[in-house]
Amino acid sequence: MPGFVVLGCGSIGRRHIGNLLALNAGPVVAYDVSAERRDQVRQTFDIKTLDTLDACWNESPDAALVTAPTSWHVPLATEAARRGCHLFIEKPLSHSLTDVEELLRTVREQKLISLVGCNMRFHPGLRTVHSLLESETIGTVTAARVEAGQYLPDWHPWEDYRKGYSAR
Repeated sequence: MPGFVVLGCGSIGRRHIGNLLALNAGPVVAYDVSAERRDQVRQTFDIKTLDTLDACWNESPDAALVTAPTSWHVPLATEAARRGCHLFIEKPLSHSLTDVEELLRTVREQKLISLVGCNMRFHPGLRTVHSLLESETIGTVTAARVEAGQYLPDWHPWEDYRKGYSAR
């Protein structure tokens, strides 16, 4: 049965852990630099949590879910890819283009499946626009603007939204 490592135990990491367990997808372990977040995951889900990346790789996971802060996505994903892990990377892929080519090259060389999570790609409105573009129903597009947002105080009500990465 495939094994998963979740790299980052913040709110989205916990959501993915819960989803994997609900799907009975296979063994799940989790890593975070924060002992407090590891404890929360252990108490909530009763799964093994790890305090070093080396301990993650010792579990021989088949897939890694990269749910750490954005600036860590590419380094963590690249390390997981080098170890042969298929990848799910939370959006955005990165805060910069630094080392993205290396990640892509590693994924290609290892013949891995990778996906950047972006739930908007499944939105019916955007899927309709995509279909219209592919069928050339609406002609040549010269520009597009799409906006999506959320009222930040409602996003993580348990924390001060002004201190979160979205506000920064």
